[in-house]
Amino acid sequence: MEDLQSVDQLNVINISETIERNTESDLRYTKLIDLGSKLVGDNQDINYQMKERDIPWLNPKLIQEGKDFVQRHWFAVFLAHFLSLIIGAALKPGLSVMIRTGLSHKRENSLKRYLSTTLHVQTWYESNYNEVIKDIQKVRRLHTKAVNTFYTVPIPTSDIQLDDYQKKVLEAVKNDVKKVQCPEHVEPHEINTYEPQVPISQLGMVMTQFSFMGFIVLFPKAFGIHDTHGIDGFCHLWAVLGKYIGIEDEFNLGLHQDIQLLWKLFYKISIPGLKESDEATMVFWDAITYGVQQYRPLLSMNSLLLFMIQDIIGIKKGNNLIKLMSWYDMICYQLLHLMVTQFLQWSLIRWIANTDARRAIAAAKKKYLAPKTT
Repeated sequence: MEDLQSVDQLNVINISETIERNTESDLRYTKLIDLGSKLVGDNQDINYQMKERDIPWLNPKLIQEGKDFVQRHWFAVFLAHFLSLIIGAALKPGLSVMIRTGLSHKRENSLKRYLSTTLHVQTWYESNYNEVIKDIQKVRRLHTKAVNTFYTVPIPTSDIQLDDYQKKVLEAVKNDVKKVQCPEHVEPHEINTYEPQVPISQLGMVMTQFSFMGFIVLFPKAFGIHDTHGIDGFCHLWAVLGKYIGIEDEFNLGLHQDIQLLWKLFYKISIPGLKESDEATMVFWDAITYGVQQYRPLLSMNSLLLFMIQDIIGIKKGNNLIKLMSWYDMICYQLLHLMVTQFLQWSLIRWIANTDARRAIAAAKKKYLAPKTT
């Protein structure tokens, strides 16, 4: 893979200049959009448990390197995963499926929903093969249940209501992101609708894989990863995880490690999706940050949105969102910015941050997910 250190310094406002014409990447992108959006995301028998021997390209050494990479950068990796959920929420097919379950857009449900997601991913990073497969079986069954719900439950429009302040924040974010020189809309329209032809498609699964893997590859320093040793192993780990959850090899981002394709997905889908954010996106942002605040209090929705705009997308000046932020929002943002740009360069601080993040999640699991005793 090409030099990731230089990639992290790119200014996304001029991202169109950074995406080179690459015939192989163009073909992969076109095939993913044209074909991947029409194919079911998980075509495997739900009861089938994939064996290691079923994946001829699986490399145990690279998988271990990927797991070691996560252990060294635990705080940064899970910060990236959380921010990728915020960005990914602007894509309507996936958001449509989540909203219909009733578990993703309400404050009272979001804590347990996304704490559970974090624990699933932690299992994938830290457990042995059999435990990972067993856990992924649970996730695949949840996907199947969500698809069945999609066909029987309409979007609960009565739940998607914003107050005046939320409307202002949504408009500010959209206006800030519109400064990026990229398409104004996700094209074709059919791949960014609340009524997709295929609720969870290969494209949808790939965009999920992109959220977990791609942002760390494109913006390692933005999340506090100042040493990218082992990142190829991290990509291979996600190639294997992608295979487990149903992504076909021809679409598997971790298998191909095509950085130009990652930029195309960011430039042509993620950013235009943010430009098309709507009330449902805002409701999701509010719910997920509320949930995480219960065990990571020095975070706020506005601080995370500003981090997304300034530190990831690269819009440094004239942001409309700042005008709406409270002093608490600004303190949260500045602490996060200092953590990723300065403090995480020091191994001791990184160890403390990793340990504290693990402690917070373990405590939240015990408090909110442990079986109630009578």
